Order: sequence, then C-alpha cells, then structure tokens
Amino acid sequence: MASNASFHATIVVLTLLLSLFIFPKVTSSITCTKFMINLSSCIAYAAGITQSPHPECCEALDRWLATIKTEKERRRGCLCFKEILYMRNIDGDKWASIPKQCNISLGYPISKSTHCSK
Repeated sequence: MASNASFHATIVVLTLLLSLFIFPKVTSSITCTKFMINLSSCIAYAAGITQSPHPECCEALDRWLATIKTEKERRRGCLCFKEILYMRNIDGDKWASIPKQCNISLGYPISKSTHCSK
C-alpha cells in the first residue's frame, strides 16, 4: 500500500512540475510558479494522498499570505489558487478546503466560479 501512495505522490509532484511550464505566469512579484512551489506541501492532501493538510502546508499558506501587500497581488494569488483546480488528479473540494482546515481566511472562496477581480 505504501508503494501505491508513493507512486501517486510521484505522479502528483510530476504533474505539479509539468504545470509550472504549461500554466501561464502572472507578471508581478506574485507568480503562479512561485505560488505552486511555495504551496507544494499542500498537493498531497489535494490529490487525496493524505487525510488532512500537512502542518507545513498550513505554515506555507500563512507565509504566502504574509507576502500579499496589495489588492493587485491578492487578485493574482486568487488566479493562482484557481489554476490548481484545473490540474489533473487534484480534488477541487479538498483544495478549496485547505484554508479552512488551516484556520486561515483568504477573503475569497476557492472555486472555478470565483471572480478574482472583485
């Protein structure tokens, strides 16, 4: 069973790395590539490999939010959150639940229908 989980974790990490080259980058200090790298510890949960977000995931999310200084950066971060919803092997409901499970408020819901410009 452990080898099956390792295989799935490897697939998820490879998908994440591949997405760094496929998804467009947002031009500013907040890039989706940086975002995905910073929150890579959250991927195992969003991919269904672990039962809850790893503490490092919550710490990374908190650190990432501390870097958001402007409304423009908040909107760009929102777009990055949304991009992950379209990744293969990512459970959108689990991804969207990470801030709540970490007791962190983003100020917007994570969903494909979220309007990041508002």
